[in-house]
Amino acid sequence: MPKQERRRDYSLQWNRKTTLLLSGCLVLLLTCLIICLVHVYGLLNTYRRFVDSSIVGQTQLDAELVSANLDTNIQVIRSTAEQLQQNENYDMDEQQIYKLLVGVRNKSNLDRVVLIMKDGTSYSSERYSTMSGLEELIPSASEDGTVVVAKTYFDFGDGMASYCIMLPVIHRGIIRGYLFGLSSTTGMLDGTDMDTYSQISRSYVINEKGTIMAISNSDVMFVLQNDDFYTDVLKDLSVNEDRDMMEGQLRKSFSEKDAGFLTFNAKDDDWKIYYAPIDDLKGWIYINVVRDSAVNALLRSIKVESFLSILSVILLMLLLCFLVGRFVMSEQHEMLKLAFEDSLTQAPNERYFQTHAAKLLKDYPDIAYRVVSFDIQNFRYLNESYGHMKADDLLRIMVKHVEKELSVRETYARIGADRFVALLVDDGRTGERILHMEERIARSANEEMINYPIKMKCGFYEVSDRKENIAAMIDKANLARKSVPSQGKDLIAIYEDRLMEETRRREFIESKMEMALIAGEFVPYLQPKWDMKNDHIIAAEALVRWKQNTNEIIPPGDFISIFENNGFIEKIDFYMLEQICKYLRRMLDEGREVYPISVNQSRYLLHDPNYTLNVQQILLKYRIPKSLIELELTETVFFQERERMLEVMEELKRMNMDLSIDDFGSGFSSLNLLRDMPFDVLKIDRGFLNETNASETGKFILKKIVEMADGLGVRVICEGVETREQAEMLMEIGCNYAQGYLYSRPISMDEFIEKYNTIQS
Repeated sequence: MPKQERRRDYSLQWNRKTTLLLSGCLVLLLTCLIICLVHVYGLLNTYRRFVDSSIVGQTQLDAELVSANLDTNIQVIRSTAEQLQQNENYDMDEQQIYKLLVGVRNKSNLDRVVLIMKDGTSYSSERYSTMSGLEELIPSASEDGTVVVAKTYFDFGDGMASYCIMLPVIHRGIIRGYLFGLSSTTGMLDGTDMDTYSQISRSYVINEKGTIMAISNSDVMFVLQNDDFYTDVLKDLSVNEDRDMMEGQLRKSFSEKDAGFLTFNAKDDDWKIYYAPIDDLKGWIYINVVRDSAVNALLRSIKVESFLSILSVILLMLLLCFLVGRFVMSEQHEMLKLAFEDSLTQAPNERYFQTHAAKLLKDYPDIAYRVVSFDIQNFRYLNESYGHMKADDLLRIMVKHVEKELSVRETYARIGADRFVALLVDDGRTGERILHMEERIARSANEEMINYPIKMKCGFYEVSDRKENIAAMIDKANLARKSVPSQGKDLIAIYEDRLMEETRRREFIESKMEMALIAGEFVPYLQPKWDMKNDHIIAAEALVRWKQNTNEIIPPGDFISIFENNGFIEKIDFYMLEQICKYLRRMLDEGREVYPISVNQSRYLLHDPNYTLNVQQILLKYRIPKSLIELELTETVFFQERERMLEVMEELKRMNMDLSIDDFGSGFSSLNLLRDMPFDVLKIDRGFLNETNASETGKFILKKIVEMADGLGVRVICEGVETREQAEMLMEIGCNYAQGYLYSRPISMDEFIEKYNTIQS
């Protein structure tokens, strides 16, 4: 799958998760919004109740103030009457009486103070003004003071009712006259104050009959048409409800002697009537009428502030959701990349492959598929030779060309090191596609100055059961890849069931090998090399045997190939070299007869840049003469990695090491080795010897090889000599040295010491 489409696939996966997260944030936001709205609604209702309670309280205070104003006026009239009563001669002149009345008026909120004597003489705080009709009130006067309200008697020019406080002036039990305090009922409202609500309310004082006795703000609110509250005010308020019912409701509420309020629906607005009884005036009510919209205007600022707060919270929540969303999307994308993408090459990883491969197998049931496991042969040596950076560049080159090769119905992944797996359409061209990919990778590698033979080992698994676990399919393809012979030319293998048993055996071997090495279970056996002409031993070859604690010996054929594939052979080879050096040092120290020992060296060791240095350090550690150690290399090593092997051999020769080529004749270009490689010993492969016995041509070729080797100063040893006839034939053609069962099997070191390492006299 191309990278862009794969990234889109990533996006689909993290978008689903991000959508869930953002949906949760949205639900949280809506929840916060609802909570805020409920809170504001509750706040407004609370404030509305507070306003209602506040206006009721203010109305009650104003009613008490009206009562207090009236009581103050009564007390002023009473004290003035008492002052007049103390004048025994009652002989104050007109000027003195006038001053007294003016003083009384100024000390109260009365509009006029009048004194009417028994003989009909009258005095007024307004010198030249008297009021007729007061005499008619005299019969109702009482000694405690009488309050008489009658609009018909007095008119102060405001169209409102007036009231009169009347008190007799008694001297020595005889009524001398009557003192009157007169005022407009509007004056009762002096000092009342609705504070915050003064601009939105209208205040009334009505009597028990509903007559409007006083009104404030009439110039602002409306012009009074008549003085009946129930008729004029309700009409002016444009009340929609049944007025008789409303009037009855008002009269009932006013009669309960408690403060409160009533709400009424009008055409253009709702109105509230707040009321409180006036204590000193029986049946009189103090009333505040407030338009509901005016109260709402007071609440408007609270609403605006509240909704601005809500808006701020919403914006902050949206910003938070946005930032959280971006952060989570970014982090989730990175997490998904880590989860589904290889960090080095940006190729999909095994987890992504398993998910996407399962989807492809489900989406395309009619297409035949193969799971292909592939890697670069000997990639580890490339890593060691060119370094990690160049090796990483090669992996990126592989990814680029693999992606170009795949269609949208195929996918792949890097599953570790240079190992890749792909799900390919089985169109019969899988091998060709691999070769084509290999060629393009090699060209690109050369352009990057990586001059290394790019060969890919591949294992195929034919998908038969689409419900099978993808991981199991990968394992089977891997088994097929691992079954490809390291030295073979055909680097493609198809999975077979027998590979599973071999895998179990290999896994058993690999699970034991490290501990076996530590426990010393790998022991050297020695097989003599024989001088057939003089019939005596001349040297020996060290061969490894795995001797378990049970004394059971695992033959080399069961584990050497496994160790070569997993790289453990390097440890074994160095271990064997060190064990042989220990043995030689012991023989030298004990003064025994010592023979040169050849030690096999795998091709894997030769790729180690420090190989020759390590060899030299081991020889120096045990002080072994270099003539006693011979390093054996197999012939096939030179065909696969000729230049590197030649370089290593030249380094070893500069150290004066003896070198031998093992299994000569098993390859196809063996004669070239006689020309190019600086070796000392040529070991003829046993297979070549068997063919020679059956063919005169083979015998002739072998003879010429021996002659050429002699001419080059190279000693020839033939392996696998098991019969006397073979020995005689070899000596006949000039080959005097052999190794095989005819002379000795590989034997333990103790047996070899006892038999051949005799103490020198």
